[in-house]
Amino acid sequence: KEENLLYGEINVIKSNNKVWLVKVGKDVAKLWEEAPGGTLLGKVKIAPNPASPQNPNVTAELVVKPGQPKNFNLVCSKPPPEIPMHVFSQTKEGYLFMDGIVLTRCDLKPDLTKEYRNLCRERTAEANKKGRPVVELKSNDIIPMTRIRSFTNPAKKARKDTNKKEKLEERELMDQIFKHFEDQDFWTLKDLNLDLRQPTGHLKATLEQVCVYHTSGPNKGKYELKPDWKDK
Repeated sequence: KEENLLYGEINVIKSNNKVWLVKVGKDVAKLWEEAPGGTLLGKVKIAPNPASPQNPNVTAELVVKPGQPKNFNLVCSKPPPEIPMHVFSQTKEGYLFMDGIVLTRCDLKPDLTKEYRNLCRERTAEANKKGRPVVELKSNDIIPMTRIRSFTNPAKKARKDTNKKEKLEERELMDQIFKHFEDQDFWTLKDLNLDLRQPTGHLKATLEQVCVYHTSGPNKGKYELKPDWKDK
């Protein structure tokens, strides 16, 4: 009976459905929200993974706007059993439904294609554009230098700013790495980090995803882009 399916204001008739929770970017989310009902949003492909049969390779091709990345890898994980997660929805009339329990959580990671790298560069350049307000000072607004006191040691402050490392997001760091390998084919971790100024562990872990580390030969101790990335 319907009254047995309601707890307060929530209909739980679909509460045992097993669903996937996929985290998408704001551009994709906005496009999906505006899409009319019945619109094809994308395709998911699940392929066997010989190296780990319990973890298949999951990829997705999404319907997106021109210029946006459309091919993704889905990084899947299981929610902790002690913290169950459920999906809820609400109708226009205000009725609440529990649509299922989350069986798998997924993060979308775009393929590192040339187009996506160019998009990252454009986003980075746009983010670095900071508006500088211009204020016109009148003669009586100028403060004589003799009245300005410094409560910090300029040399100490300069050293602190020079040594400061701002940790970049993985995608942004990869974009910077690709830029450096456009200039030369081989880099040591130390030389690369003179420009990037990243935490060593973070830079090394990112390099391992896209580079080969030479342990012998003329380029011993240096990184080189994997063949898959050289042609992209």
